[in-house]
Amino acid sequence: MKVAGIIAEYNPFHRGHAYQIEETRKKTGADVIVAVISGSFVQRGAPALFDAHARARLALLGGADLVFALPAANACQSAEFFARAGVKLLDGLGCVDVLSFGSECGDIRALEEVARILLDEPEDYRETLKIRLRAGDSFPAARQQALAAYLSREGENPQDAALLLSPNNILGVEYLKALRRLRSSMKPFTISRKGSGYHDTGLEGTFPSASAIRLALKENGGGLPAETERLFAGMPSPVGEAFADALNREGCLWEDDFSQILRWMLYSRSRQEMTSIRELSPELADRIGRLRNSFETVSQFTALLKTRELTYSRISRALFHLLLDIRQAPPISYARLLGFRREASGVLRVIKENGKIPLITGTANAASLLDEQAHRLLEEEITICHLYETIRCSRYHRPFRHEHTRQLTIL
Repeated sequence: MKVAGIIAEYNPFHRGHAYQIEETRKKTGADVIVAVISGSFVQRGAPALFDAHARARLALLGGADLVFALPAANACQSAEFFARAGVKLLDGLGCVDVLSFGSECGDIRALEEVARILLDEPEDYRETLKIRLRAGDSFPAARQQALAAYLSREGENPQDAALLLSPNNILGVEYLKALRRLRSSMKPFTISRKGSGYHDTGLEGTFPSASAIRLALKENGGGLPAETERLFAGMPSPVGEAFADALNREGCLWEDDFSQILRWMLYSRSRQEMTSIRELSPELADRIGRLRNSFETVSQFTALLKTRELTYSRISRALFHLLLDIRQAPPISYARLLGFRREASGVLRVIKENGKIPLITGTANAASLLDEQAHRLLEEEITICHLYETIRCSRYHRPFRHEHTRQLTIL
């Protein structure tokens, strides 16, 4: 039995995701697709549209066989740490043969070469990086320029550095770095991204982006837009139906739904307390202190804080790290299952026998399977899930659901 793993957010699941799953099965010969998805908060520093349970159901309907949750403290991180945690979780299952990821370039050789340089950090590369950072470039811009200069000096194609200008290429490089760092036996496999780009906002075409779907929802106040047919055309049929049902039953959340609680956090935390938060530097803490009286909403304040050196995503993550009290990227010490397809249930036995980390199928009795540190991390994740659920209940006047009562999705 061959198992392929995918690290994703599915926020929300669309035809591009289904295409990746189908192509992974076809081109790698995988019998089983295991997906690791972000929990209630996603990598760019924002709440997911739906919680992990609802998104796991969509993923299973879209073709995944098993779905695991990546804790918020690991998911709401820069590309490097997001990728590292996802790879560690898949590797920890002890049964995944292939790591599949989408990329704009579709060239595994070029991606592996860039990953090697960024991981080894040759002296020439490091020196140019320092020079560009001292010149005031943001880290992504400085890294891209340093890589281009190094490739040129080595007689390689400097255009390969342009790979770092595309979001899925960046994540792909980080997955490859994580595989090398972990010395994992998983083999990398990349699929060229089809259709709209990651940041494209139109629903045109066969493969509209998740960004386009979110924008269409947001512009309609979180409900289904008038162009419902175009939105659902971007999703596999069973996924579209389940998506509409989740939207009606649960409603979706946005970063600005957390504005009131974040405003309170900005005034209730001292500068020293703020600087203990991950990605919240003393400079950013000082900037927050100067500008917090101008706070209106999370999105407005994030844009206000943005500078040449501080990207929107970096600031957004820092603010949500403050909100969620994330002080470090914790180790991956358990694998929490969200759902599976019955025909793939045999993989669970393999994970129980060969896994390097405990398999959690329910939170209520997890203490018996975890050591003290892992159980504490799980409890912290449950607290974060409950914050998300509290905001959802408040906005939509729905009953609260405790994580201990949530059941696996089995199709």
